[in-house]
Amino acid sequence: CSGSHALLIARPLSEAAAQVLPAVYERFCRDFPLQLREMFGELDVDVVRMLLTSREPGTRPSPQVRREAQRFAAGEIAYEHAYAALFTYLVSVQTPLPASDEVAIAIRKVLQGAGWKMVAQQFQLAGRKAVEHCLRQAYRLLLSLEG
Repeated sequence: CSGSHALLIARPLSEAAAQVLPAVYERFCRDFPLQLREMFGELDVDVVRMLLTSREPGTRPSPQVRREAQRFAAGEIAYEHAYAALFTYLVSVQTPLPASDEVAIAIRKVLQGAGWKMVAQQFQLAGRKAVEHCLRQAYRLLLSLEG
């Protein structure tokens, strides 16, 4: 739904709009993370971070998802084995997403599905290994903020 991200800052212009807005906002909160890869892959990572942070906190990541993210951050499992947990963890973080290059890299790669080469070029990194290192740092940071 084109322009959905603009709804976060929309103000209802009528009583009818005011009644519909909560349902639209709920749909946005539910669907936006899944739409990032297919529909919003080119959206600026700072805008994505802001939109994700402005959503109402959803379901906390399950202990299994958190464990998988921890294992990835520690270098125990590969990105491909941890991807589902990394995606789930990133969209369910309960604290505001920090404005760091590492988190921006996680948004671009994990949520928006950019290729390794594209992410490396965008963030001026040497290649996949450097991108993975930054991803692990991002998850260490996010896990530490969770407490």
